[in-house]
Amino acid sequence: MSKEIEDEFYCGEGIEDPLPLRIGIESFLMNDTRSASKKLNEVTDMDFIRIWQSQDNLWDIVEQLQDHMRFLFTGTSMLRCIHVRALQLRRHGIRLKEFII
Repeated sequence: MSKEIEDEFYCGEGIEDPLPLRIGIESFLMNDTRSASKKLNEVTDMDFIRIWQSQDNLWDIVEQLQDHMRFLFTGTSMLRCIHVRALQLRRHGIRLKEFII
């Protein structure tokens, strides 16, 4: 017998979560960012620069990188990794275009 649920939005039977969340959101984001970073590292600096410089906006860069890697990314982790990669190249003297979002 399930216990009474005191929630103004509750409108059904109590269902126990078969897979309780065991990792925090920080851990999930960290793993997602690691996998995105690993995938983006497969793109050479020359290919990254060529794609970056040939596009007119960030969204076209994302699409071109997806086509190049044959990988569809979701969420913001890949955008963070793209941003970090561009910052690293700029620190090494590469003059990449700047985009306003």
